[in-house]
Amino acid sequence: MTELFQKIGTSEFYIISDLKLDFFGNRDNKYKPLVNSYKKLEKIVGNNTYKEAFYFDITELNDFIEILFWITRCDTSVSGYIWLFDKNEKLQIHLCKYGNIHLTEFGNEELTENVLTSLGWAIIDGQEFDNFTEDGKIKGRKLKL
Repeated sequence: MTELFQKIGTSEFYIISDLKLDFFGNRDNKYKPLVNSYKKLEKIVGNNTYKEAFYFDITELNDFIEILFWITRCDTSVSGYIWLFDKNEKLQIHLCKYGNIHLTEFGNEELTENVLTSLGWAIIDGQEFDNFTEDGKIKGRKLKL
């Protein structure tokens, strides 16, 4: 992802959700990768609850992507859509429960299919599926009742 953002010349980002729900969601879910992501998020926000947007630079990108990956994958209590925008609003990214990146570019299209594939990205045309399991089940995904 870092290469992608360097390609469009951006290094500052926002994360915002469609609903003002707690980014920490279901703390009763003990799936280790999710628990570790929540620990990282606690260090970032200095609390165990957070319902606002984030602003950060490219040096924190890997941590935020890891946190978002596990939250959207395993915690159905968080907002259904959490978006990452670059500061200049050229690009919007949404990680889905399957771990796929949904990318929307605004204005001049720089990230063509050729550019994306040259950066190692695969374009999904058709039905999405889980890329990390054979049976399509998402390990650690729980609904809080």
